[in-house]
Amino acid sequence: YQVRLKIGDFTQTQNFEINIDPRIAGSIENAAAAYMERDKLSKSIYQGATEMAKGVRDLRKIQQQLDFILGVTEIDTVKTNGIKLNKTIDNWIAEILQKEMRTSQNNYMYEARLLIKFKGFLNSIGKGNLPVTQGTKEVTSDYLQQWSTLKSSLRDIKDKEVVSYNQLLADAGLPELYWP
Repeated sequence: YQVRLKIGDFTQTQNFEINIDPRIAGSIENAAAAYMERDKLSKSIYQGATEMAKGVRDLRKIQQQLDFILGVTEIDTVKTNGIKLNKTIDNWIAEILQKEMRTSQNNYMYEARLLIKFKGFLNSIGKGNLPVTQGTKEVTSDYLQQWSTLKSSLRDIKDKEVVSYNQLLADAGLPELYWP
């Protein structure tokens, strides 16, 4: 790594290396490998959480366009299929995010949706002990499997349902939905 100190016109750069605390290295067999394994798990969970958040943002942008089309069109098939697509998007987002809160209730009374679970788990991995436990590996695998299924359905929404709806819009002479 490099660190740079800048004060006014003066700049100084220094190289440095982060080493494992010798007390840890002496007490945990293959500490470097254990850190690498934990880092790999963390990166996979972080990537999944990032992809989820992007999927939600993209779908919300599609919904904004869809809401506009539904508000101005008089064509029954466009409305019917648009409402159906909107519901599909709502259902997908509901798997990722907590959709609503009821009055007088707090967040902990509802099941955390997948994105919150990913973020909480990512935080706990960073604070976890070495070596990585089998439970941590299993939870990572389970979460990534859940995300794989949802990622596949996101691709279906993008590549099949939005494309199909866009064809309907094009046939009706309306502007198509733009995938961000």
